[in-house]
Amino acid sequence: MQKGMEYLHKLATEQPTEGITFLMVAGMPYAQYVEAMSLDVLDTSEQMAKAKIKSMIDRLFTKAK
Repeated sequence: MQKGMEYLHKLATEQPTEGITFLMVAGMPYAQYVEAMSLDVLDTSEQMAKAKIKSMIDRLFTKAK
């Protein structure tokens, strides 16, 4: 988890300061190989993140009306 957080912070500092950026990382570089063996590493997290982001955007637009 610590390596993932370090990488996330590194990526965050490289992003533009305007707009919204969503970053999601795995804690270890072998995550893609685990995913390739049909084991869940990031898929469920990605689906949940998409749903949460959509909900947050919907709430923002509802409040803006």
